[in-house]
Amino acid sequence: MSLIDDHALVRAGLEALVNGQPGWSVAWSGEDVDEYLAASTKSDVVVLDLDLNGRSVGASEVSALVRSGAAVLVVSALASPAAVREVAAAGAAGFVSKADSAEVLPEAIRTVGEGRHWLPESMMMVLLEGNSRLAPGLTPQEQRVLELFSSGMTVAAIARLLDLSAATVHVHLKRIRAKFAAIDRPAPGPVDLYKRAVEFGIAQSPDRP
Repeated sequence: MSLIDDHALVRAGLEALVNGQPGWSVAWSGEDVDEYLAASTKSDVVVLDLDLNGRSVGASEVSALVRSGAAVLVVSALASPAAVREVAAAGAAGFVSKADSAEVLPEAIRTVGEGRHWLPESMMMVLLEGNSRLAPGLTPQEQRVLELFSSGMTVAAIARLLDLSAATVHVHLKRIRAKFAAIDRPAPGPVDLYKRAVEFGIAQSPDRP
């Protein structure tokens, strides 16, 4: 894995923490995204600060890291909600606050390294407050299918309304479930899908007016 942080002492502490894990080592450490991208060494996981040398890291840097093949784990003093939402949309796989305990980091690294998301509840709420439909990454069609399915419509009825085949609606539902599972919010059954739709603001809870 690699570390990108502009504070040498922070990097040293993170390196010691990572290198202390059995079988782990830091392959590259530095203070600039472009330097990492230009280096010959590439990692499966990049731990990234969002404030480098007085400049905020944004979507373009995160997207470039993702394209390089890295799962991006943001480890930062809590940035603004807008910044968190921006880098999440760009493909950041997880978020850890520098205020968290040291035990959190190895678990977060392991999680994103396995292709899953690390989204603590506080980070999830930041994403939900700004755009409840961002976190699952649903397409407009998938969102519409979920909205209708959560309202109690059958697959056949949804297919007729959207001028789709029933098989296509089933494919959409399968993809929706996969996307929720990818952010550790599994929805294997219809009731679970309804709960996720309420959670992400796509359906209304029955106890709300």
